[in-house]
Amino acid sequence: MKCYSRRRLLTSMSVPISSFGVGCLSFLSDAKVDVIVINDSGNERDVRIAVTTEDGNEVFDRTITVGPDTHKKIESAFKGGEYRARVQVNNSVTRTTPITMNGCTTQRFVVSLSPQQVSLSLDDC
Repeated sequence: MKCYSRRRLLTSMSVPISSFGVGCLSFLSDAKVDVIVINDSGNERDVRIAVTTEDGNEVFDRTITVGPDTHKKIESAFKGGEYRARVQVNNSVTRTTPITMNGCTTQRFVVSLSPQQVSLSLDDC
C-alpha cells in the first residue's frame, strides 16, 4: 500500500480547490437580479428600493411609481452577490431584508404591496 504525506496530499488538493473558488466568483459577477414590484392595493404607490453591500456601498437606488393593481419589472437591476435591500413605500413604511444568490444566474427580488402590508421575497431559481 502506497502512503502519501499530509503535505503532499494538501498541496495536490490546493489547485482544484482554489480553481473552484475562482469559478464561484466568476458566477456571481455574471449573475443578475431582476426587481419586480407588485401593487395589489387600490392606490398608486411610490416605492424606493435601495440595495447596498455589507460594507454600505450602494449598488442600486431607485424610486418608482406603481399604479393600483399593476406591477413593474426592472430587469438586471444589479449583479449577483450578497446585499441588504431597504424598501420604503410612500415615504413611510420601510422593510429590509438580506439578498443572497443561491446558485442562480437570474433571480427575482419581489416587493409585494397589499392594502395591509409590504412583503419582500427572493424567488428561488
